[in-house]
Amino acid sequence: MEKRERKTKRIFRGSATVEACVILPFLLVIFSMIIFVSFFLHNECGAWQCSYIAAMRADTVTGKTEKKSGLAHTFGKQMLNEQMLAASVLEISEKIQGKELVVYANGDTCTGAMPKFSENRWHFETKGRMMMLKPVQFIRRIRLTKDVSESIQENRKEETDDDL
Repeated sequence: MEKRERKTKRIFRGSATVEACVILPFLLVIFSMIIFVSFFLHNECGAWQCSYIAAMRADTVTGKTEKKSGLAHTFGKQMLNEQMLAASVLEISEKIQGKELVVYANGDTCTGAMPKFSENRWHFETKGRMMMLKPVQFIRRIRLTKDVSESIQENRKEETDDDL
């Protein structure tokens, strides 16, 4: 009977060691991938925010279309430098497409010193769009719609008063 008890104890001791050799490296790889993906998402979200805010600021600062693209580039570079992203090869470019100012930001996420990932960099591209408004025309249109809605409301009141 003593021999059977010893054998069962040895089986349990050995299985814990094998499980630790297989499961622990697997869990470490999963956790490291989660960390790398979170860095990638942080960089992409930060670059998207910078490109959108650069387009919005450039549109609100000046009313001239020619100056907007230069201001968007300057604002985008400033904000990307302030974000302290864990990325390399950060680039920003801008383009005017019709009535929209589009700011592109792209770069490569540094993936650390893991053997398979150190040669490859994860590339991200973001785009921020802003409809360029001409403030004078915009205010005139708002006032016109306000006047039209007020006159419609007055006509409705007159019709209801006449019906009573």
